[in-house]
Amino acid sequence: MTNQIKHSIIPLPLVPKSVVLLLFLTILCKTSAINIETEALLKWKASLGKQSILDTWEILPSNSSSSSSKASNPCQWTGITCNSASSVTHINLINTALNGTLQTFSFSSFPNLLCLNLNSNNFNGSIPPSLGLLNKLEFLDLSTNSLTGTLPSSLANLTHLYHLDVSNNYITGGLHPSFFPTENSKFGLRSMEKFIMQSTMIGGELTEEIGNMKSLSIIAFDDCKFYGLIPKAIGNLRNLTVLRLNGNGNFSGEIPEGIGKLTKLFDLRLFGNKLSGPLPQDLGISSPLVDVHIFENNFTGPLPPGLCTHGQLVNFAAFTNSFTERT
Repeated sequence: MTNQIKHSIIPLPLVPKSVVLLLFLTILCKTSAINIETEALLKWKASLGKQSILDTWEILPSNSSSSSSKASNPCQWTGITCNSASSVTHINLINTALNGTLQTFSFSSFPNLLCLNLNSNNFNGSIPPSLGLLNKLEFLDLSTNSLTGTLPSSLANLTHLYHLDVSNNYITGGLHPSFFPTENSKFGLRSMEKFIMQSTMIGGELTEEIGNMKSLSIIAFDDCKFYGLIPKAIGNLRNLTVLRLNGNGNFSGEIPEGIGKLTKLFDLRLFGNKLSGPLPQDLGISSPLVDVHIFENNFTGPLPPGLCTHGQLVNFAAFTNSFTERT
């Protein structure tokens, strides 16, 4: 009698239909999101005309014989970085001679965008309000272009933004009150560290609410159109390292005493304004000052005795004022 081996079938555990459906929907949504981002990038590329830097921005047919992997995966396109889910997180197109506008850029198509850097190009036109839909954005650099119009109030939605640079543009208007966070507000640029808008036509009076941007390390509003008193609240920004309000022409009044107590401040530029009165007499005692430019104002009284306390002062200019000798 021969022994027969009986093959038994081990039943696999049944996967609930709800789990299968959830997995299918997850894959579908992920693929859909990627397609939306790809289509948005291609639409923007088409609006910019022929730009050689964007030659890799194309989707080749599946039967294409091209050996270029960059042409089949948007995450490999020039200037594009994605996360592990293949969703776009960074767009870096610095100094690439791009020429066009931001009007056809579909900001709503990039829910995971963290960085948008278009520094040193030839973009013109205004900044679309829809930029405020990038609610995860952390880094925005639109400097050195030919942008016009005003800063849209919708920027107040960018609560994670820590770097904003719109320098060297033709932007006008003021800073919308909603940019400055309040204790009870869910909006405002509450994460801002580097607030830079040099050489623009942005202006107006600076509000005391700038002191609510507690993470600020750089304020660079030089060569703009600001006027009035320097907010006392700036003296409460304990992380401030750079304060540049020079070249506005119409800042007036005295330097707030609190600025002399900032322990991290090393770059202070207030020249080319109408500031007056004595300098804070403790200026330099707490601050490791390296650059101090306060010329072309109406300052009076003696220079602070502790200006060189830390021995790091390299550049100091105070001409065209009315300082007196210490008695």
